[in-house]
Amino acid sequence: MKKGIGDIVGGKVLELQTDKALQKGKELGEKIGEIKGICETAQEFGGSKESLKKKLIEKFNLTEAEAQSHIDKYWKE
Repeated sequence: MKKGIGDIVGGKVLELQTDKALQKGKELGEKIGEIKGICETAQEFGGSKESLKKKLIEKFNLTEAEAQSHIDKYWKE
């Protein structure tokens, strides 16, 4: 489809909304995967939830509530 559109507009490839949405979804998935990995690793090596929360806030620019939500989701009791 991009090629056809590109042909119509003189060969310029347009960045479609679907491309933007896919890229944003990919970036979000990677971020969540990294957060999950950090949570699991912190627990595996005996880290505290409080130090993990501080690290998530700092590294990913999260609010305290967002960081706590990730910890609640990925910390295995």
